[in-house]
Amino acid sequence: MKNLPYFLIPILFAISLFASTYTEPERIKYINYEDIDRVVNVNGVVVIELWASWNDDNAYDIDRLYGCSVYRIDVDENPRAIEAYGVYSLPTVLFYLNGEFQFKDESDITYKAKEDLRHLQEHVNELNQ
Repeated sequence: MKNLPYFLIPILFAISLFASTYTEPERIKYINYEDIDRVVNVNGVVVIELWASWNDDNAYDIDRLYGCSVYRIDVDENPRAIEAYGVYSLPTVLFYLNGEFQFKDESDITYKAKEDLRHLQEHVNELNQ
């Protein structure tokens, strides 16, 4: 700080304040069942997690996936999603590519995610090739 020009001190102070209060915007967008056609009708990979708040401890950190858009549907508020996708356990993750449904990944019978985030990312990477 000895050789630092005095006019930079307030700028650095302002930057440090901003950095300490800045939080990354939430990447997960919460949608309803009726929104699926709209959000998947894009070029690229879309990942939708069918989720329930009572099982939040087992939800994936899908906001950490890259190379895709990420959405979450609360099945308690959108029970039609369960029927439409033949969901038997939560969380269930749906993968779309260029508007077309590709596959789903379901948790096991204990309602624990059977794959970790790394495996989900591998699915996204495969679809992006």
